[in-house]
Amino acid sequence: MLAHLDIFIKIIKKRSSFSLYRSVPDVSFFGDISNGVAIYCSNPLIKENGWSNLAGTSLGAPCWSAFIAILDEAAGMRIRNIHEKLYDIAKNDKKHTNFNDIVKENNGEFFAKDGYDYVSGLGSPHFDILSKSLLAENNN
Repeated sequence: MLAHLDIFIKIIKKRSSFSLYRSVPDVSFFGDISNGVAIYCSNPLIKENGWSNLAGTSLGAPCWSAFIAILDEAAGMRIRNIHEKLYDIAKNDKKHTNFNDIVKENNGEFFAKDGYDYVSGLGSPHFDILSKSLLAENNN
C-alpha cells in the first residue's frame, strides 16, 4: 500500500492539478445506484424531472465539491494542494479512519484491494474525520 501511495504522491507533486490526462481515481464515493441517494430534480429543461436515485460520479463530484467549499469556509481561506493533502493523510492513516477502504469490487479492468487501488483510489470519505485531518494539515 505505501509503495503505491509514495508513487502517486510523487506524481501529484510534479503535475498540475488541472492536468487533462489523469486516468486514475483519487477518491471514490457511494456508487450503488440500486441504493442511491434520493434527489429531486426540478430543472424544466429535463423531461423526466421529479424524484430519482443518484450514485457514483454524478453524486460524488458535487458532494466532494460541497465538502471542499465548506472546509474552505471553516478554514477562512482556500485549502490549497488538496490532492497532495489527501494522499499525505492517507499515507499516515494506518487504521483507515479518514477513508473507507473499498477492497471487494472491480471496474471491469482492475480489482479493488487493501489501500490505494485503480478502482476506488484512496476509498470513500469519512467526512467528519477527514475534515478535521484536512484542516489540521492545512495549518501545517
